Amino acid sequence: MKTSMQIRKERAGFTLVELLVVIAIIGTLVGLLLPAVQSARESARRVTCMSNLRDLGLAMLQYSDLKQILPCGSGPAELPTTVRGDYGYAITVLPFIEQQSLYDKIYSDIHTANRAVGSNPYIETRNSGRIPTLSCPSDAAVAARRSANASRPSVQPLNYAANWGDVLVGHNSNHTTIASLQMRGPFVNCYCNYGGVIYRNPTKLIKVIDGLSQTVLLGEVGVVENATDRTFGLKASVANWSSGATQAAPSSCLNATTWVQPSAGILDNKWGHGMEWLSALPVSSGFFTILPPNSAPCTTGTAFNGGFHTISSNHLGGAGVVMCDGRVTFISDTIDCGDLSVASPTTPFSDATRYNGASVRGVWGAMGTISRGETLRLTE
Repeated sequence: MKTSMQIRKERAGFTLVELLVVIAIIGTLVGLLLPAVQSARESARRVTCMSNLRDLGLAMLQYSDLKQILPCGSGPAELPTTVRGDYGYAITVLPFIEQQSLYDKIYSDIHTANRAVGSNPYIETRNSGRIPTLSCPSDAAVAARRSANASRPSVQPLNYAANWGDVLVGHNSNHTTIASLQMRGPFVNCYCNYGGVIYRNPTKLIKVIDGLSQTVLLGEVGVVENATDRTFGLKASVANWSSGATQAAPSSCLNATTWVQPSAGILDNKWGHGMEWLSALPVSSGFFTILPPNSAPCTTGTAFNGGFHTISSNHLGGAGVVMCDGRVTFISDTIDCGDLSVASPTTPFSDATRYNGASVRGVWGAMGTISRGETLRLTE
């Protein structure tokens, strides 16, 4: 007769069935926990992303306190007139996000070269180094863009773009914003040579009479990873933004089925949303409150100088924005955008300010304007 000690020794190991059961239980637990872990990580990345937006918003308010104007959508007054129209808002906020040394370097390069040796936003973008405040950690393309190779040099992408308002504008071949004495949004061209006339009309916070807490300042944009990117890529040319031309309805962009395939540009980082963080082009550093968040944008031709661009992100269901009072909030993909089958302006205007009515783009359009008196507001 076996003793209890002998029985315990014989049963000390696992049987194959018991081992398989344990493995199955562990696999089930991992399968249950993995989505929760991924969700927690994305939540942390989203918090960082919204924090970046807040930091940039506060940097702009600090700039406004110092200069008594908001940063320029293009044409910063600090830069020489020969290059001013090329540069967007981002260069002016560098000293306020702990990037004074980079600002000094770019400023020196611009003044020294004066465009004679090719100092421009594209070159400076490639040579800037990493700026964490300008990048959303949820955007996987940002990390890819930071990896240099022969055909795609390392660059600093931009995940936060300026609100140009609810009426589409474009640029000419010199990157000068067409007919933008005063945009309907908070960002304007502070130095515009249009028709041989020099316009200087920066925005002051006092002009945001629709309410600082109700007007979008900056919003997230997803970075285009490559020429076949269908997350944030560009649809074929359907938007007519030219000066004096009737614009296409936004629905023509939403309904487009073909995509722009550039012969170059995407591969060398020059074109695509967020590719030139220093540039004033809307495709680089701006957006319009026209299309719903995360709608694929459209562009004009293969130069990508103009077109419908909106906010976008890798966050589920929408994208973050910071308001003119520094408050951050999340805009849903389903936000009211009005009747997108209606063009705006409906008649040819050479200046967006001549379209003086309230926004026809619903709540989203109302959030994009600074002084049109809309009563539509975002409810949370």
